[in-house]
Amino acid sequence: MSHDRIIIERHFDLANSDIFKINDKSVLLAEFKKMLMSVGLNIDNAHFMVLQNQIQKLANMKEAEYLHLLEECCGIKMYDDILKKARREIQNKSELFEQCKEKLNQLSEQVKEEEKNKEKFNQKMVKQDILHNKQIHIIF
Repeated sequence: MSHDRIIIERHFDLANSDIFKINDKSVLLAEFKKMLMSVGLNIDNAHFMVLQNQIQKLANMKEAEYLHLLEECCGIKMYDDILKKARREIQNKSELFEQCKEKLNQLSEQVKEEEKNKEKFNQKMVKQDILHNKQIHIIF
């Protein structure tokens, strides 16, 4: 939606059903939530709307409780799970990287060992070749 101003409404009718509107256009709850989530508002949050009987409770909250409430309202708590999941993923990838590094080091050592063996073999073959050539010269 590309409007300079967006008006959102939520109405309750006599049958206790919700009517959601965006710029005077009735929309489904899913579209209403999607629009609010796109600007960082989570209406599924228990504190999205403060009822009149909860105002005193909010006023008497301790600092830690108030901070927790603010984090929930701002959507910070919503990202905690994402952050934890990302950290686990980074840890898993780091462990996999270390395993790959270790395996690469092992393979590198094996390659070095095989190169040494190849060199020894080549030297042995050269010696045999020399001896073989000497034998051929002696025969003639």
